[in-house]
Amino acid sequence: MSKWIKIEEAANYIGIGETVLDSMAKEGKIPANKVENKWLFNTESLDAWIKAKKPIEAFFLTTDFNIEENPQLREPQINAYKSIYDYFKASNNYSAHLN
Repeated sequence: MSKWIKIEEAANYIGIGETVLDSMAKEGKIPANKVENKWLFNTESLDAWIKAKKPIEAFFLTTDFNIEENPQLREPQINAYKSIYDYFKASNNYSAHLN
């Protein structure tokens, strides 16, 4: 559910200082709306911004894919393993050499 929060809450929400957040909002580096003289932040917009700004390494280190319990991920993995096995079996090549 979307919620509008003030700069103090937003800084705490994303884990940065208020001064830094204020500067980012002024520079348009983070989704924010200025109402009169106060910045307001939408939590859904902040979540989307955080996800978009997350380095790919962090994504893979922090995402739990649950591949064993997820047939949409597990079946393609099994099919890929079978295809690789069949390729090597058909070519009598039982090892891959990577340089």
